[in-house]
Amino acid sequence: MKLLKFILFLISFGTMAQVGIGTTSPNGIMEINSSISGLVYPVVALTATNSQTPVLNPNSGTLVPGTVVYNTNLNNAGINSVYPGTYMWDGSNWIPQFSKRHSEIFFQNPTVLRTESDLTNQDVPGLGVTENKFFRTKYNGYYRVEIRVNFGGGRVTSPVPGDDNAAFQDGTFKFNFNGTTYPVNVKSISTYDLSSGSTVFYEGVWKESYLVLFLDLVAATDYYFSLTFSQSPAPAFNNNGEFGDGRGYVGKDIPCSIEFTYIEDYTGDI
Repeated sequence: MKLLKFILFLISFGTMAQVGIGTTSPNGIMEINSSISGLVYPVVALTATNSQTPVLNPNSGTLVPGTVVYNTNLNNAGINSVYPGTYMWDGSNWIPQFSKRHSEIFFQNPTVLRTESDLTNQDVPGLGVTENKFFRTKYNGYYRVEIRVNFGGGRVTSPVPGDDNAAFQDGTFKFNFNGTTYPVNVKSISTYDLSSGSTVFYEGVWKESYLVLFLDLVAATDYYFSLTFSQSPAPAFNNNGEFGDGRGYVGKDIPCSIEFTYIEDYTGDI
C-alpha cells in the first residue's frame, strides 16, 4: 500500500512538473506543439488600460503581472482607451501586445484639372465634394494630416510692347475636413518670350505646396473631407484665365494627395 502511494505521488509530481500538448517531451513547464492550430487566449471586454476590470484573479486579490487576455472592446477613454487585440497586465496597466499603426493616402485621379477664373471651388478630380470621400479612424488620438497640392499657370498674353511677358497666376485650394475648411494659397509664374526670334511659352510650370495638420480624432469614426480649388482673376492670361489655354493646371505630372497617419494617444498637447 505504501509503495502504491509512493508511485502515485511520483506520477502526480511528474504531471505537475511539465505539461506537453502535442508533444511527449515538453521543453518547459508547458509546451504546445501544433502545425494547424493556434492558442486561444481568454476573450474579454476591457474597459480601460488602467483598470483590470472585468478580469479577476481566481485566488482573489489583484491580477498577477503577466496575465494575458484578448480584448474585444473599443472605447474612447483618452490615453486609457482600449482596442481589439492582445493585452498583458503589468501590475497596474494593460499593455497592448501590438503596434498601433494606421496610415492611408488618397490621390487625385489621373485627370488634370484645368482651372478657370470665372469658377469657384472646382472639385479636384477624385478628391472633390462630389466624391463623398471619408477617412475611417482606427484609434483615438492625434493623426497627422498632410495635404499636398500642385498648381501651374496657364498661357500669358503676348507681350505688347516688347519681347517678353511674365505673370503670376494664383488661387486657393480648400481642404474641408469634418466641416472645417483649411486654405492653401498657391501661385505659379508663366512666361512668353520672343527675344530669340521664335515664340517660346513657359506654362503649366507647377509648384508643389503642402499643409500639415495635427488633429485629435476619435476611433471608429468616418471623417468626410474634400479638396477644391478657386483661381483668382487672371487678366494677364489668355481669355482672362477663364477658358482655352489661359486656364491653369492642377495635378499636372504629380497628383494632389491627402495622407492620414496615426501619431499617438491623446495627451492634451502635442
